[in-house]
Amino acid sequence: MKDHDTEHARHTVRAVSLGTFLRILRYPFVLLSVAIIPRMMGDATYGKYAYFMSVFLILDIFSDIGFLQIFGRFIPECEASGEHEKAKNLLHGILAFALILTAVLITAVCVVHAVHPIQGFSWHWIVILSAVLLFTQIEGILFSHIYGLNQIARFSAKEIMRSAFTFFLVVGLFFFFDIEGALWGVALHEFLLMVMALIWTREHVFCKWEPINPRWIWPYLFFGIQFYIPAFLFGMMQRSGNVFVQMFTHSSEQVAYFDVANQFLLLASSFLGLLLATLVPSLTKLHIRKERETIERWQGTAMTYCGVIAFLAYNALMWLGDHVIGGWLGEEFLPVMDNAMVIVLAMAPMLIAYVGMNYTVLEKEPGVYTKGVTLGIVVMIVTCAVLIPRMNAVGASWASLAGYSTLGAYFYYKYRRQFSALLKRFGAVVVVGACLSPAYWIKANLTMSVMLFLGTSLAYVALLAAFRVVRWSDVQKIRASFLKPDAA
Repeated sequence: MKDHDTEHARHTVRAVSLGTFLRILRYPFVLLSVAIIPRMMGDATYGKYAYFMSVFLILDIFSDIGFLQIFGRFIPECEASGEHEKAKNLLHGILAFALILTAVLITAVCVVHAVHPIQGFSWHWIVILSAVLLFTQIEGILFSHIYGLNQIARFSAKEIMRSAFTFFLVVGLFFFFDIEGALWGVALHEFLLMVMALIWTREHVFCKWEPINPRWIWPYLFFGIQFYIPAFLFGMMQRSGNVFVQMFTHSSEQVAYFDVANQFLLLASSFLGLLLATLVPSLTKLHIRKERETIERWQGTAMTYCGVIAFLAYNALMWLGDHVIGGWLGEEFLPVMDNAMVIVLAMAPMLIAYVGMNYTVLEKEPGVYTKGVTLGIVVMIVTCAVLIPRMNAVGASWASLAGYSTLGAYFYYKYRRQFSALLKRFGAVVVVGACLSPAYWIKANLTMSVMLFLGTSLAYVALLAAFRVVRWSDVQKIRASFLKPDAA
């Protein structure tokens, strides 16, 4: 049993570490996109582009009925019991259902636009939107299956490809065809992701399909549907800020200011959220064996190091944000910083929420997820309605922070026994960061700001090491997991 546990632990460390490394590789392209696309488009055109992306992402979330949770929860069970054909049949059934659902959604969008045109959309944009929705649904299902198979390298490589394709295609096609070229670039990069997903899952997709029995597939769909509502609402929390800013200010510029700040939050938090999500297939095996203490140890360690990354990201923003935004994007984008200083604080409650989401999947308790995210989005919407008319985009940033904080607080309340163990090291991560924050009142030139960023970052890590919150032994475990890869 001990050998099995050691091998399982080594495989988990290796999978999460490899997933982390591959996701880090996307950030050169992400930074290039953030640096070049808004500057190239200008605040008004970029606001239109961001608005289109918000509409697309909300509809995409609407058509996702918990597919990642379905595959993450049940494919490991099928593989562990040797039921490989059952795993394939599950993929086929979910894929068929998803295509029907997407066809219905596209039809509904077209009908709605014909009766009451969507603000800011032409029929050409509706065609692009439909293509993006179709390609995204297919590649999303296939990559979810890859995730369920615990092929973390391929699952994580999706993010590198998405970021690279987005940068080259959006920038390249905008240069020749303006805003519509950029939108076709979005469609094309989703198509390329779909092709890669089909290549990697070809032995599961391009094989004999058994007749799909709705009664057999329904329990899995029902499990996913229970996560659909909270996942949709959480997606709305992440993506609807642009829509609320447009609704209350009627200003593309204000949309642009909020969007750039929100993108920084989402890039950082989604990176951390995906790291925590990569644990689910391994945690599922531990959950089946009722090893709760081991689950808490893995979750706590991952949460602690994610918290360190979150602080370093916020530290970079506070020391370098003004210089980077004003120096590169231009003075017209300086209001982005007022938004970013507020909204990026949400990373801390979002980490608590991501860990809570893992527990809802393991415990099959989507109702907890639903209640928490419902409270969060209600708080966000009410706060948007109160603050945006008074504070413009900054009001939406405060509303987002309020919504995420409510969600994190609810997860902490529902899983307080588990979090009582998890938050010991994470709490130290937050407290040490807060103790260093008064230094942000110092105003300095770019060279001095870089030195202060490096100095405070090193001091932060050194203090955590001194208190044994971060440990050299964790690095050694990661190194060992790669030197002695397991076959699990």
